[in-house]
Amino acid sequence: MKRNTLHPALFIIAGLLVAGLAFIGCEGDQGPAGPSGTNPDMPPIITVVVAAPDSVGTGESTTLFVSAYDPNGDAMTYAWTATAGTLSTPTAPVTNYTPPSGIGLYEISVTVTDNDGSVSGIVRVGVNTYVPSVTPSFLGDNANRCSHCHEAKVSGWEGTHHAEAYQSLVASSSENNPYCLQCHTTGWDDIVAFDGSIITPGVDNAGYDDYPNPNLRNVTCEACHGPMGPDFSSHEPDIELVVTGETCNRCHSQYEEYQPSAHGTAIERAGGIEEFNTEFNRSTCNFCHTSEGFIKKWDADWADREVPAEAYQVSCATCHDVHSYDADNNPAYLRGLAEFPIVYAGPDHPDTLWVPNEELGLLSFGKGALCAQCHHARRDVNNINGQINNGTPRPGPHGSPQADMLIGYGSYEIPGYTYERESVHQPDVVIGEASLEDMCVTCHVHTIPGDTPGHDYHGHSFAPVVEACNQCHATADGFDYRGRRTEIQNQMNELMALLPNNGTQPYMDTLHTTRAQREAGYAWFFVLNEGSMGVHNYTYAHSLLTNAIEYVSPGGPGYTDPSDAILAKK
Repeated sequence: MKRNTLHPALFIIAGLLVAGLAFIGCEGDQGPAGPSGTNPDMPPIITVVVAAPDSVGTGESTTLFVSAYDPNGDAMTYAWTATAGTLSTPTAPVTNYTPPSGIGLYEISVTVTDNDGSVSGIVRVGVNTYVPSVTPSFLGDNANRCSHCHEAKVSGWEGTHHAEAYQSLVASSSENNPYCLQCHTTGWDDIVAFDGSIITPGVDNAGYDDYPNPNLRNVTCEACHGPMGPDFSSHEPDIELVVTGETCNRCHSQYEEYQPSAHGTAIERAGGIEEFNTEFNRSTCNFCHTSEGFIKKWDADWADREVPAEAYQVSCATCHDVHSYDADNNPAYLRGLAEFPIVYAGPDHPDTLWVPNEELGLLSFGKGALCAQCHHARRDVNNINGQINNGTPRPGPHGSPQADMLIGYGSYEIPGYTYERESVHQPDVVIGEASLEDMCVTCHVHTIPGDTPGHDYHGHSFAPVVEACNQCHATADGFDYRGRRTEIQNQMNELMALLPNNGTQPYMDTLHTTRAQREAGYAWFFVLNEGSMGVHNYTYAHSLLTNAIEYVSPGGPGYTDPSDAILAKK
């Protein structure tokens, strides 16, 4: 049962004293008899430990009482200890306790000892709050409690919307509305309908729905990391990185959009959590395929932490760090990233290309830099040249070269051919009054107003929507704008027909092909793995395929007569 008032219980002591005297006054030895008919040597037994009242106001005291008996009739001693506050008679069975003035729960322990051993019990006292029936319980005042060890995180949090969530209700006169309070306070675990009725009741764990503790106003540390009472300093349960997104789901509808997305179904598509970790929780994969791996790589506070054996798929906390907010530069709480090189290969090119920030570098992607960090090709020069020189059972780039395609670099390029790279979708290109200053985010995280307030679509399925295209292409009614996707698909079909294994192995082994076929084939795999079929950068995709087709067509410098003996490595 939830409690909203304090309930003194001084009368309890009288009853307990009577019960204690009943034990002490019984004639004969107490407890089980040993083989000789006498009791074995046994330590004391505590029957009850109580505080009356168990909740007090600032500066007030309470009475603590322990009832115990000794099975052998031995003399007993008592020792009360408290991590905070003062005890009047700490060696007596009854003592007065004055807790600190700060709101919260305080734990006091008592040890009863005889010649054969000792036994301990605990009791909790609330100051300006009550003692909940369920632990762990909420304490509040996290800004002060947590900042002793996590000052930077708390300092960042203080500038976020979470830190002023309750104040926003006051501003709209909604501070007494349960439907609003469940997301603007800490520890509210009742699920409340819009009309204020309780859909699913929570537990009695001292959350704001149980007792309106002012220190639980706003969305504080415990809201995401869990209750830390009754003993805050013990870290039980331990604070862990929250990555599943289910915590966010309670108040942020974007999670419902995320769930059916490719990110949200990665574990399901892998066959389960065990299969997911076997496939993707490797050091070469987990920094993009798992939340913990990504955060370890990019968040300095987690750099020394090991990725757990059971890691989780990309979710809310992978991309968003709610401990920091910058209204001008980072209103979406995105994690900050550094620049990375775009790698491409060929005799006419340098080994590694660091595209200048002011032109086409990662930092010019704006908010899309977060996406580009994982959505790029990931093949180094040695790998690409090895594929071309020797063939491979896994040809092409890693299945994510979207950033490379956007800036018009990253594929193997056949020597002697010219490649067009510019696209209207590149950074800082302005069409009318619109531009793609945030690149990926502009189109893939596009908000569409809902029919009613609070029911907008926020783009967290990450699927492109035509409404995003219409920001620049007002007449577009689909993604095959001007038939360009169809044109790229036709080129893909034409190139595939010129390569070995046409129609039998789309993801073909290239070990038994000519070098020229592997040079041309890399373009096919690059466009295939990139996935947009020209939408991201029609010019570069078209150029890659046009040059590859010409190279291996009859009369081209890389053509091989199909009647020739099959295609040993050359």
